[in-house]
Amino acid sequence: MEERQATVIGRLWVKCVEKISGGIKVFFERDSNSSCITIVASGAISRVDFSQDQSSAAMQDLPRESVEAAHYWSDYAARGYFLIVEGVGPVLAGGKSDGDALFDMVPSGMQFFVTGEIGCTGESADGQWKITLSLWNCRTRTEQASEDGNASKEDLGALVLALEARLLNSIGLKREQPLDTFYPRPTADVIPVYLAELGQAFMLTMVVDNHAPQSGLWGERAMLDYPLNMALRWPESEVPKLMYISGLGKAFDYRSQVLPEYKERSLQLLREVIQANSVATSLAPLIWKAFSMTSELQAHMQNQPANAHPAYKAWLERVAS
Repeated sequence: MEERQATVIGRLWVKCVEKISGGIKVFFERDSNSSCITIVASGAISRVDFSQDQSSAAMQDLPRESVEAAHYWSDYAARGYFLIVEGVGPVLAGGKSDGDALFDMVPSGMQFFVTGEIGCTGESADGQWKITLSLWNCRTRTEQASEDGNASKEDLGALVLALEARLLNSIGLKREQPLDTFYPRPTADVIPVYLAELGQAFMLTMVVDNHAPQSGLWGERAMLDYPLNMALRWPESEVPKLMYISGLGKAFDYRSQVLPEYKERSLQLLREVIQANSVATSLAPLIWKAFSMTSELQAHMQNQPANAHPAYKAWLERVAS
């Protein structure tokens, strides 16, 4: 199977995509000796008088956030599996996941996997969401834990965080501090916005890797603007800045026609992160590459200190190529 780099966010946060039969796997690089947990995005959507788009988006975005949570807040190597239709993009199974059938499908050495269901009754602000997450133990081939809860749209973020915390407690190896210090745990009020950005970033990745057509990017400008607006709303957070610059790199890779519109605001952001000594400064090469600023990119590569991380230097070579 061909492994391809999909997203680089910071020096240590590297998301990768690997094509598998019937779908794709999204994972974060970790030590090869790390124990593994998989989040399977193949759960059911139950819907009563509610927008399918909203239910589908929530079902696809929650597993991505769960993979990220496991990566940053446990010592497990996290994997996420998503069903796709080639040339179309991510899809969801309509029925409930059969955990017993998945034991023989997950990679050997996997200790746990998680499946889930989501649904909502009603289409107004009074609608009630229900989320169920199931933790399956690959060693005992049993369902080890099941967590569920109900919440209104306003309380959905708090419910997501509560369910994730319970599952992390169930698998153990919990971290008291995130793997990278720049990554704070999203708060309940931020979660809905953050989930939407994860979904949009994932869709850009699908286009870069030719799993979905560029013509299917409805509202491309809004997708590229979204993390920048988050950065303006939460200027103390590093993650939206990293996501915005990462999105520029993807837009460059799929040859976006709107990318030139972002040069001035991107250079302004770069000046701000350099002045603030932000971790996002390490992604400056993506901005220089996106806007054909070759001299700046080459100077940055030549001025790397002798103790620069080998992975970062290798990444610079890939960006420059």
